[in-house]
Amino acid sequence: MTVTSRVHAAVLICVKTPAILGAILALGPLKEEDYLRLVKVCTERKDHLVGINGCEHS
Repeated sequence: MTVTSRVHAAVLICVKTPAILGAILALGPLKEEDYLRLVKVCTERKDHLVGINGCEHS
């Protein structure tokens, strides 16, 4: 059974450091809520990711 014929994605990337700040996937066309969720992910602290990846700069 086919759920959807397309998967939509949005990614925000830092132009200074080429780091991915946030990404979302949706089974249908992206809606306002999806973009708001993406912005929320980008504004959250990334301390846990810094620790996992052993980065020296947060």
